Amino acid sequence: MANAATRLRSGVSALLLTGASVAVVWSSPGVFAQEADTVVITCLGDSVTSGAGSGGPQYTYPSQMKVLLQNDSTFHDKTFDVHNRAHGGEVAESIIDLLQTEGLPEDPAFVLLMIGGNDIAEADIFTLQTIINNTVARVQTCVDLIKAHTNADGSHPTLIVSTFIPNLIYGSLGSLAISLYNNALLNPGKLSGYDLMITSNWVDFYDTGSGHAKKELMSDDVHPNADGYAVLAANWFDALCSFPSLKDTDGDGLMDDVEDADGDGVWDEGVETDFNKADTDGDGLSDYIEVTCAGVAAAIQGSVTPSVIRINYQPPRAAVPGGYLKDGASAFSSSRGLGWLVP
Repeated sequence: MANAATRLRSGVSALLLTGASVAVVWSSPGVFAQEADTVVITCLGDSVTSGAGSGGPQYTYPSQMKVLLQNDSTFHDKTFDVHNRAHGGEVAESIIDLLQTEGLPEDPAFVLLMIGGNDIAEADIFTLQTIINNTVARVQTCVDLIKAHTNADGSHPTLIVSTFIPNLIYGSLGSLAISLYNNALLNPGKLSGYDLMITSNWVDFYDTGSGHAKKELMSDDVHPNADGYAVLAANWFDALCSFPSLKDTDGDGLMDDVEDADGDGVWDEGVETDFNKADTDGDGLSDYIEVTCAGVAAAIQGSVTPSVIRINYQPPRAAVPGGYLKDGASAFSSSRGLGWLVP
């Protein structure tokens, strides 16, 4: 690298910026005024989503998932607003009622839906298949209502649906019935229109030896304990991070949807920065630094570099004015070319 600009903080750490020889301007904390980029996430479901048996609201999967998101340095410029709108006893029909009467006033970027356990619990051996079919049809209505919602910015929520978790109810209408229901959810001829279906919540709870839920993850026959909710939180986290708006493939600090501007999953050379390469033009300054301080042209043309790199001090979750790099006390990243080191 051509140079390294450092500034001491409290005498025990330093902010390191690597790259070409350019002027570095430091701003005071008072420069910023905007709010951070907020990602709104809505969680819909029954008592497994609301957190029965978790031991406290901080142990529900929405709460633990939010902690995972906020603590991930990939999202150094984002904050997460997670709405847990689940209630115990919910069935697919009551989710429909909620969506039709209350809608999604929080305008979520993502909706996470896991429902059906209480529906299947009402079945007996004679009515099981009918109830499965009816429940999947109602889940389809939920999907349609969620995807039809238009946020204030004109976007529609990204919808992730999960298969249901197994339980500790022994007999033919326990986990076996849930398994049959999950298979119906996975049938594209029965359910469609969502953005992603995940099966990890079933897989990670299923004990192949007993054919039921893993006892160490459960607080009772049907609800997870705090450790079980941590598993759910991690699975939803992984699902969210598979989408370009929350994925930074090259680790340069720019989300893939920013670098792949047309959303086709292919790098358009000379037009876009490469989401597989932290420094598209190979000039020693990361795409994050160049795009933020001087625009896309500086990141794709080696002959163009920012004349000034502006760095703004602020709390980690505050946003910055246009053209300023964020000094949110994140650890140094060679891909991003910016961050703090502790000797």
